[in-house]
Amino acid sequence: YKNNGIGSYSLDALSTHFEAMSDSLVALVLLSVGSGWTLPSDVLSSGGASSSSGFLNNLVCGLRNPASALTGGPAGMLAIGIIVAHASLAQWGRTYDEDFDVYSLENPPGRALMYFRISLGLAFLAGVASIRNGGRCPASLLPFLTKFAIVGISWFISLPFLSTFVASTLPYHRRHQAISAGSAFAQSCSIASLAWMFAADSDASAYHRLSKVQGKGDDLTDMAST
Repeated sequence: YKNNGIGSYSLDALSTHFEAMSDSLVALVLLSVGSGWTLPSDVLSSGGASSSSGFLNNLVCGLRNPASALTGGPAGMLAIGIIVAHASLAQWGRTYDEDFDVYSLENPPGRALMYFRISLGLAFLAGVASIRNGGRCPASLLPFLTKFAIVGISWFISLPFLSTFVASTLPYHRRHQAISAGSAFAQSCSIASLAWMFAADSDASAYHRLSKVQGKGDDLTDMAST
């Protein structure tokens, strides 16, 4: 910046793509956990599963087992699509302005990303609802799922809300700083929350007492026998 008053375009573009990749990974983890990843199979079983669409059923099963989704299938295609979409929108935004913020609503890429994030948020809520209402979910887990749904959807819609608020209240020259600070705060909170979900001990919540991350069995029967 001291040399030309602008800074390094390449480093700024790289930062944008790293941010897009981070958003993609957080979205994928939220979708996977929201669909039942790490929970015992007994919690996820549902008597109505056989009537589900084959594609949707394979998609949900893949999200519940991300490792197997890497070999292909609907969940693998969804993961690739989310990553490619974020990267493409980030690069598309770079063609408008060197100072373009990928979360801005001033250009088509920013608006497309906002609608995309809202769509993923709705899919996340549908996944959490399927666990709450379609399986044998223990009553002790329901409060955690409610809080997790609120936190998760807050992350998905935080940037669309922030971008809309900033675009309608702040002058143009102050929008980039506000959106950058707000997006960094939202990302930090989401990563801290996910770290707590995967790193906290088994007494932290009902989720942690059931989660397979804590080394429990594959179902409630296995857990009861240990």
